[in-house]
Amino acid sequence: MTDNIITRRKFVASGAITVSGIAALGFQSLGLSSFKDDIVRVGVIGTGSRGTGLASLIKEIKGMEIVACCDVIPEHLQNGMKQAREGAKSYTDYRKLLEDKGIDAVIIATPLYLHYSMASDAMDAGNNRRHFEHIR
Repeated sequence: MTDNIITRRKFVASGAITVSGIAALGFQSLGLSSFKDDIVRVGVIGTGSRGTGLASLIKEIKGMEIVACCDVIPEHLQNGMKQAREGAKSYTDYRKLLEDKGIDAVIIATPLYLHYSMASDAMDAGNNRRHFEHIR
């Protein structure tokens, strides 16, 4: 009976595999080709060790690029910006990042207690955006 229970660890692992598969197949195969130049422009909210680690992985995926990073800790923000493309924007207020119309998707890599409000604000930020949330 415990085989049918989905733990957070299984969920995150499955999600990572799914995202990797989507990237390998190409976004066009899923009807996500509406992105300008077929590039998904990603903003990372929370660029501590997990957010920067995710940014370094995303940087290697064809068709995705980090165009903005946000963190309230300057050192974390600098580390995240090292993973972003040239000309990327940095923010200390995630709401300002969400106002950026050049961002197609966001990854939230903040402490868990902050996820709900940030994810809710991300969904409210625009109807045509794709939203990704990292779950710890």
